[in-house]
Amino acid sequence: MTKIYILITLIGTCNISIAQSGRWEKTIGNPDSCCFTGCSVKQLASGSVYFLGSDNTKQYTELFLVKFTPQGDTIWSKNYGLAAQNTFAEYLGNTRSGNLVLVGVTQDPTTSALGYSLTETDTHGTVIWNKTYLNLEQNAAIEYIEQTTDKGFIACGFINQPDNKTNDYLVIKTDSVGTIEWEKNYGFAGNDASHMVHQTADGGYIVGGDSQEEGSANYDNYAIKLRPNGEIEWDLLVGDEYNNGNQATLITSDGDFLFSGEGSNAAGLNFDIVLLKISKDGKLKWCRNIGGSGTEAGFAVTENAAKEYLITGYATTGSIDNTYTVFLAKTDVEGTCLGVKYFEKPDLSIGYDLYPANDGGYFIAGLTGTMLYAIHTFDENYTDTFSTTTITTGIAQPTKQNTTIAVYPNPANNYISIASNLPTNSTYTLYNTLGSSVKKGTNSALGTITIDTSDVPAGIYLLTIFSDTQQVSTPIIIHHE
Repeated sequence: MTKIYILITLIGTCNISIAQSGRWEKTIGNPDSCCFTGCSVKQLASGSVYFLGSDNTKQYTELFLVKFTPQGDTIWSKNYGLAAQNTFAEYLGNTRSGNLVLVGVTQDPTTSALGYSLTETDTHGTVIWNKTYLNLEQNAAIEYIEQTTDKGFIACGFINQPDNKTNDYLVIKTDSVGTIEWEKNYGFAGNDASHMVHQTADGGYIVGGDSQEEGSANYDNYAIKLRPNGEIEWDLLVGDEYNNGNQATLITSDGDFLFSGEGSNAAGLNFDIVLLKISKDGKLKWCRNIGGSGTEAGFAVTENAAKEYLITGYATTGSIDNTYTVFLAKTDVEGTCLGVKYFEKPDLSIGYDLYPANDGGYFIAGLTGTMLYAIHTFDENYTDTFSTTTITTGIAQPTKQNTTIAVYPNPANNYISIASNLPTNSTYTLYNTLGSSVKKGTNSALGTITIDTSDVPAGIYLLTIFSDTQQVSTPIIIHHE
C-alpha cells in the first residue's frame, strides 16, 4: 500500500480583511508565485473551520489543509502528499464522529495515469487511515465522498471505459476505513463523469453528473437513482440543443433532488447557471437558466431555513474588468433568482464549495489568482439580480453520455494535451488571470491536440475552447519544475 505523508508548512502569505462583524475574506499564498487553490470547506460543531486545497509550490502537488477559528484566524496548516506523485485536492468530507475525510486525485508524473486517494484525519490533522488506488492501465478519479449510515462511505467520480477513450460514472461503496465493498460503472457511448453522490432516506443513492451526447461535443445533465446495492432504480437525462453540465447535487428539504451547473444560453455563446429539480421518483419538475449579460456557472448549491437555494461559482457579470468573479446567488423554491452579490478581486476568482456556518452564515472555498480564497458571508445584502428563464428541455431517454473536455496534465509543465471530439474548426485560447490572451490556436484534427506551454510563465490560466455552437472553459495551472 502506498503511504501518505504529512508536512506542517509555513504559509507564504496570509491576508485577511474584515468587512462587517463576522464577515471575512482570506487569501493564502503568494500572489506573485505559483500557487494554492481551494476546493472545499467544512465547519465542525466545535466551531473550527477547515479549508482543503492544492499546494502547487513544490516539485509535486500536495493536498493542503488549513484550520481556522470561526473569526478567520489560522490555527495550523498541513500538507499531505504521496512520494513522487501529484495529488490534487477534490473534496473535504466529514464523519459523524467529528473527523475529516480528504479526497485527492493522484497523478503518476511519468505516465500521467490518474488514480485517487482517500484519507481520514482527526481534528488535529493526524492521519487515521489512507487508501490510494492507482491502475496505470485505467485512469480513475474520485471527486466527492460522504459517510453513510453504516459508518462506511459512498464516493463518486469517473473511470476510463475499456477503449480508454471515454469515461463512465464511477461509484464506490467502502467500509469505515476506506476498503472498497462494491464498485459500479454507469454510462453511455460518450464521456460520462459523476460529480456528487448522496445517500437517500431509503438507503439508496442519488448521483449527479453530466453525459456527452453521442455523436456530439455537447453535454447534458445525467441523474441516477441507485438502490442500496448499486443497482439502477431510475435514471434521467436532461438537456437541450446546447451544452449543459452538472456540478452539484442536493437533496432538498421536501425530499426532491436539485442539480446545479452551467449551460449555454439561448444564443449558444455564454454560459448561464443551470438549476433543475427532479422528483424523488425521477420526474423533471422544472429547469431554469439563471444569468446576466456575461458568463456564469454554479459549482455548489445549498438550501437555507426559508427553503430558498443559494449558489456559488463564477460570473463575469458584475465584474469590473470582465474577469471571473466569485458570487453568491439566491433563488426561491421554484428557481427564480432573488438576488446576487459579488466578491470582487483583481484576478480570476472561482467559488468551488458552499457550506452553512454555525452562526447562520456561509463559507465559500475557492481560488483567486494564484491563492486559496476563503470567504465567510451571510445571506443578505444582495446588490444585483440575474434573469431567470425556463428551459424547454428535450428529456432524452438514456442512451447518451458525461463531463467536460479532458485536459492533462494539470498542473502542466511544458505542454497541455486536450482530448476531445470537438470539430476540427474549433479554436482554443489560454487566458491569464488578467483576462489577456497568452496562447491561441486551432484544433486541426479530431482526438488529442497538444499545446506548447514551455514559454508560458507559471501561474493559473483559463483554457477556453470555442466552436461554432459552444464555448468550453477549464482552469489550468502551469508549474515549471
